[in-house]
Amino acid sequence: MRTRTEVEQDRALDQLFGHLGIQENGIDPPPPSDLVQPTHEGIIIMGSGKDKFIYSRPEFHNGTWFAYANHPNSTIGNPLAYQLESVNGLSNWEEKLSNAPYGSLIYDNGQWKGLAHQWYNNYCYTYSYGSENSLLWGTQAVDRNNKTGEDRTWLNDNGLYRCYIRPFPPKIARRSIGYMESRDHRVGWSNVIEVLVPDSQDKPTEHFYMMSVIKTNFGYFGLLTIYDTVQPGTTYLQLVYSQNGVTNWHRCNDRKPFINLKPGYLQMYGNWNVIGDTAYIHTIEGKTGHDVYMPNEYLHSSRYKIKLTDLYAYKPEADSLLIERLKANL
Repeated sequence: MRTRTEVEQDRALDQLFGHLGIQENGIDPPPPSDLVQPTHEGIIIMGSGKDKFIYSRPEFHNGTWFAYANHPNSTIGNPLAYQLESVNGLSNWEEKLSNAPYGSLIYDNGQWKGLAHQWYNNYCYTYSYGSENSLLWGTQAVDRNNKTGEDRTWLNDNGLYRCYIRPFPPKIARRSIGYMESRDHRVGWSNVIEVLVPDSQDKPTEHFYMMSVIKTNFGYFGLLTIYDTVQPGTTYLQLVYSQNGVTNWHRCNDRKPFINLKPGYLQMYGNWNVIGDTAYIHTIEGKTGHDVYMPNEYLHSSRYKIKLTDLYAYKPEADSLLIERLKANL
């Protein structure tokens, strides 16, 4: 009979040669003691006497960071946002008014595309948007055949659009994470399936609020927002991992916060993307609660970063063997 180590080595080699879809052995190792947390690069946008934050992952192209921040006068009938541009993505943002939707916006194959939800007859449906210049946006499609949900993020995975969403109505008493996909971001979305739900190790008051996902050479990593409904309502980020981006999501590092909340802070949400060898995380965070607003405390955005090689160390044990082999052959 082969030893456990031999089995895991074979699995790692299978993944190395592209045979995806292996099953984890169900035994998680103790979390490593030398895991690197994302580096805080600073607060990048903050309002004066009001919430001001970046609500969708910033995009980097042609040497410039593009981002979208909330506008205090925005309404469903008259959407308004700040379109932001910066060379370093940290400061000196140039602001322009835009009618960009409040949703998940990406720059994809030379086009700006967006997904958002709107309510109709007490249900959430998918609205698809597009823009040629990142400022003026228009509705491209409305899908009322598929009840979906709120707080969605999405990515283009080699022509397959993957969308992660909080289903409504929820299939369980607590909020969860759902998934749908399409080859055309405007139409043809699959029915939402539930892929990540709170379990017995989560506190009864904890819900899954949203999840932003990146694809790497060694699988998919998600920023899972945990929402604790105990007043005043706190949120924080856990790191999760899946080999195929849909099933078998692994709660990394013994479910510890991926980024520690700053002293006095009660909320953190995150969107991220990969630029080169680094994952950049843009947060919405602050000292006010989700359910109870604290006087004179407002939400703002910070940026964090982590090298992909440090991120890979959070993966399950069999994948860690793969990383060590790859490093040994560099």
